[in-house]
Amino acid sequence: MTTVAGSPPVVQMGAPGVYRQDVVLLPAPALVTGCPIILGYASGGPTLEPTLVTTVTEFSNQFTADPSDGYVADTVQAFFVNGGQQAWIVRLEDLGSSVTALRAHADGLNAATSVDADLVCAPDIVRQRGAGYTPGAVLPPDPEEVAVMQEAVIADCELRGTRIAILDALPSAVLAAQGESTGSTASNPIDGGLLWQRGRLSSADAALYHPWLSPATGRFVPPCGAVAGIIARSDQQTGVQKAPANQAVTGVIDIEDLVDAARQGPLNQAGVNCIRAFPGRGILVWGARTVSSDSAWTYLNVRRVVLTAARWAALALQQVVFEPSSPPTWARVTRLVGGYLGSLYQQGALVGATAADAFSVSCNATTNPPEIGELGQLVVEITLNPGLPNETVLVRLVRDVTGVTIESSSSSG
Repeated sequence: MTTVAGSPPVVQMGAPGVYRQDVVLLPAPALVTGCPIILGYASGGPTLEPTLVTTVTEFSNQFTADPSDGYVADTVQAFFVNGGQQAWIVRLEDLGSSVTALRAHADGLNAATSVDADLVCAPDIVRQRGAGYTPGAVLPPDPEEVAVMQEAVIADCELRGTRIAILDALPSAVLAAQGESTGSTASNPIDGGLLWQRGRLSSADAALYHPWLSPATGRFVPPCGAVAGIIARSDQQTGVQKAPANQAVTGVIDIEDLVDAARQGPLNQAGVNCIRAFPGRGILVWGARTVSSDSAWTYLNVRRVVLTAARWAALALQQVVFEPSSPPTWARVTRLVGGYLGSLYQQGALVGATAADAFSVSCNATTNPPEIGELGQLVVEITLNPGLPNETVLVRLVRDVTGVTIESSSSSG
């Protein structure tokens, strides 16, 4: 038996008999879902250094976050109270003459490029302008500035191809003023402002939530932390295929805007996810839609199924980053990715009368012709049926020495 360095042993069979050949099986990569990157300001702690925390106490031990400085501490608290298990904290640079809020958030996102997370929360986008940094200049958040920064967060999520932005609506007073200033025909000025804010956003990789929530501290805070925790809790209980809606919000004593069924219907159709108070049932998240204009990506859970499959496949490809693009490698990748997609099918995350109807994996000579191998790349194509009407999703992953890039698109079946 001869062995080629870096490859499984190659058996040279010169005579009849029984021969042993070792096969290297790749271990299943670990994948955590419902894990957010939380961007925000703090009075102390590492700046622009993604820091993993698994409890509120760990956060408090590493960061000093006075409530007047923003909402990051409230977001962390709400995340863990609602079932979150781990989060990456990125403290932004303090605002100053040379650092705008837009630049601070862009730097924070760049610092978190390599972090393995599937959600992004940026609660300080909707903080008061000047709070804690420019005494005497505290003003409500500017709707236009908020829209620009939320668009930038969305663009970063789309670039990464594996993350969902959990976006906060503006505070109700600002929404009402915006609704009135834009001449909205909505029956409620707050709804007019919400429809304006929603109209500025368009992506399958983002979801917008309203209204703000009041924890035990007594002030109203953005809802993204509680929503991220609920998503994590739902993932743990059922899986990413479950819509994170009709879920109780814990650790909250009040909500800023009481949305009733008459108001919630049009907002839900527009892609605004409302949090509502129900007598006898408590405070519930009552929506799970993205802000996409593409009907294929209306539902947050459908989008997350596809992104989670892509994340897992990308992790699998990273394990063979130094393996040659050859039939043995193609077979191992196909087996590994196919096994994971099979588990999603068994959970009901993918739809089809058989597994073959629900998904397919192609990593072979067709997806990897010689010219692709000469570039040092390995290409995997996955088709998924996450339950979209007459739609399938194609995910294309390209591995090279710099990492794995992911592209996804839906097409009519």
